[in-house]
Amino acid sequence: MALAYNGTEPYIFISYSHKDSPEVLKAVETLIDNGYRVWYDNGIEAGTEWPEYIAERLMSCCIVIAFMSRSSQDSHNCRREIHFAIELKKELLVVYLEDFELSPGMRLQLSALQAMFKYKYANEADYLSHLCGAALIQKCKAPIEVDEPMVIEKPDDIADSFIDDAPDSAEEAPADEGLFDDLISQAFKGTGINDTIEAPVDNGLRAIDAALIACNSDSSKKSFYFKRPDKLTQKQLENSVSAIAKNKIAQSDIIALMDDTVRGNGKSGYIVTKNRFFSGGTGILSTNFDFSLEGLKSVELKKDHLILKFASSEPKDLFFSIYARYFEIFFKTYIAEMNK
Repeated sequence: MALAYNGTEPYIFISYSHKDSPEVLKAVETLIDNGYRVWYDNGIEAGTEWPEYIAERLMSCCIVIAFMSRSSQDSHNCRREIHFAIELKKELLVVYLEDFELSPGMRLQLSALQAMFKYKYANEADYLSHLCGAALIQKCKAPIEVDEPMVIEKPDDIADSFIDDAPDSAEEAPADEGLFDDLISQAFKGTGINDTIEAPVDNGLRAIDAALIACNSDSSKKSFYFKRPDKLTQKQLENSVSAIAKNKIAQSDIIALMDDTVRGNGKSGYIVTKNRFFSGGTGILSTNFDFSLEGLKSVELKKDHLILKFASSEPKDLFFSIYARYFEIFFKTYIAEMNK
């Protein structure tokens, strides 16, 4: 079982009845797997004064998730935890595990709080995905430790970066003689330096490059970055293809990876190739998708959903559990570059 968080960063306090342990602990494991700091009562050491320690953890927490059921409503400890959290003015997310009638007193306490209803979701995976994507708990998610992205701002910086990597002689030139010129052409596109270069520009790759830079430059989403394959380990690439792309692509197709893929656990994340966008997981995200980037014409943000519209296919309604606006930046930049 996953360890309870024991630190000073913002964390989630879990209130639940032990009779609901199988359901609740699965949700706890999923939250922790998705990077959330979570405390629940397996963090209490033997001999600890229970009420004092519970009160201390409630006072220190940032968010309370109260898993409600008939059993938790009948539990004196659960009711005391909820009353104390409200008294402390803690933010609460109530998750109703079953359809039952609240007592008048509990209805008075909980009616105005944000709530989810597990029994209304089509399946458990869908419920867990929406739980992990709840906006209220995002502040308790630990940032992924990645390198700061390099954002090139001046044409001179681009030129210097290519000059350093240029072959010293004709004998050292790469086998694909057009590749280097093509990279130069993409990098200098729109700078005025490109006027003298005749190599063809791949609009799709140029658009993806611009979209990746736009996402990585967004200062409000410092927890998440796309990373290039050359910045990842072989194991991370293998895990990503296996868990996310489901053998639909080869490692050599990958242009960038994001989120859990850069941790190396391969459980969930996003893959960008020249022509496709993948998302997936091993039971954590039910909102898996795999679609072509070709013909993408517009993107519309609706809370935690994005509506992507294509030239010759039906619109796609995508749920992003992590920062929908981040992906709005990606797709809008991609479309803008393709239309240049």
